Amino acid sequence: MKALDAIKNVLNKILEILGTVTLGIMTILVVYQVITRYVFNAPSPFSEALSQYLFVWMIMFGSAYVYGSREHLTIDLLKDKFSPKLNMIVEVIANVCLFAFILLVCVYGGWKYTASQVNRIDPSLHISMAILYTSVPFTGVITLYYAVYNCISSIRDYQQGKRDMTTIALAGTVMIVLIFVTLAIGFPIGLSIGMGSAVALYIIMPGQNALIIAAQKMFQSVNSFSLLAIPFFVLAGNLMNSGGIARRLVGCAKLVAHRLPGALAQTNIVANMLFGAMSGSGVAAAVAMGGILGPLEKEEGYSDEYIAVCNIA
Repeated sequence: MKALDAIKNVLNKILEILGTVTLGIMTILVVYQVITRYVFNAPSPFSEALSQYLFVWMIMFGSAYVYGSREHLTIDLLKDKFSPKLNMIVEVIANVCLFAFILLVCVYGGWKYTASQVNRIDPSLHISMAILYTSVPFTGVITLYYAVYNCISSIRDYQQGKRDMTTIALAGTVMIVLIFVTLAIGFPIGLSIGMGSAVALYIIMPGQNALIIAAQKMFQSVNSFSLLAIPFFVLAGNLMNSGGIARRLVGCAKLVAHRLPGALAQTNIVANMLFGAMSGSGVAAAVAMGGILGPLEKEEGYSDEYIAVCNIA
């Protein structure tokens, strides 16, 4: 299996290089085509034709690479519910069907079609069309190897994973049960999720590694630059609330919604829309408008649930 892995890694690297180089050449050709067409008013048929053929080659390289990496699009609605053994059987059948399809259509059919185009010359590139159509059988042969490799890999993964499936299933079950039970008896949500995840990790990998990974994930989950926007949006909402802008927006919203049924709730929605458009954050709008209109709605007899729903809407 190590030899198969080594061959696959080499093929992946070749396809990565070919795809990257092809994309780079295409970019240069398209830029050149734009300059010659719109600046010099003399479009180049050579660059247009070559970029189109290179696009086909890039798609062929990419499709083979994606299939070999198992990153192709699939609808796995039912497959995810299969047992490990049935999942392995489906994987093998799918790869066998792909092998037959690629062998007959891409390799055999593509080679026959390529051979029939040997004497045909492209008018723009002045080369044989067979060179251009070689991409179909060439990537077909590579995909055949990927199909064989994926078959063997599926069987190997099943043989190695079926011993651990009981442990993984137990960890998942314990995590789900622990989270729901602790939530039901009133534990904080963060504590429930953290405890369930930590216990599941400890079942899979006993010892201090589970605790180290749990701590690492806690840090990485908030170590995100985009999350910096949340406190600043909330701060913007509080500043606009303290400065009087929020109350002016509420007054403007009342002018729009005061004649509608449930006028105060309608005002809450319109005011949130205006505030969100100014602050750029739904969270900041909900915090600011909820703090102003929430008590007013409660005085009018609205329930807490209804107030929360209106504010979220």
